[in-house]
Amino acid sequence: MNRKTFIGLLALGGLVGCQPQGDTIEISRLPRFKPALDDQLNPIILSKSEVKSAISDLSDVINPNAFYSVTSHDRNYVLVDHDWMLELIKWWESLKWSIGLTYTKEGFDCDNFAKLLSSIAYLSAGLTDTEYNAQLLLGTISVYNKKSFGGIRGGDDAHMLNFFVSNKGIFILEPQSGSVIEYSKYPNIKWIYNVALN
Repeated sequence: MNRKTFIGLLALGGLVGCQPQGDTIEISRLPRFKPALDDQLNPIILSKSEVKSAISDLSDVINPNAFYSVTSHDRNYVLVDHDWMLELIKWWESLKWSIGLTYTKEGFDCDNFAKLLSSIAYLSAGLTDTEYNAQLLLGTISVYNKKSFGGIRGGDDAHMLNFFVSNKGIFILEPQSGSVIEYSKYPNIKWIYNVALN
């Protein structure tokens, strides 16, 4: 990670910009979190057991032979608004470009990208004025990356990406490229071995 990237990441706390070596980096304001809403305009919140059951049911339909663990630390999860998530991904892509954040093998690689993007989403939720008493329904997945997706070549390596559940369904997100695909259409779905609700 170079100095410009490091200083840019430090600036995320202020979310207004920074000055590495005399150069100004403009970082636009982080999009404020918006939950998915039901017909009565209430946030859609699921319990941990409902989330685990839904993930298990979905994996049984798509790949009955698959086994993977689901890690969760909270009692309740709120679905994200799909348009907000797309806005956050656009912001994330701009941030990566602005601070020069790029892949570095074993230095800043797939798991770092996925965990940082999740953390930024949680930061957005933490900056809202509304309490949901629930964690965002997004996190990371670990997978054997057999087939190419989102600009990442297929092979035999383990890989980490993000996933999110919105008012439009379950989606996989490649944080290195910003590519999004429906969970059921993700080409490596049968090689997922961990889902972590961070």
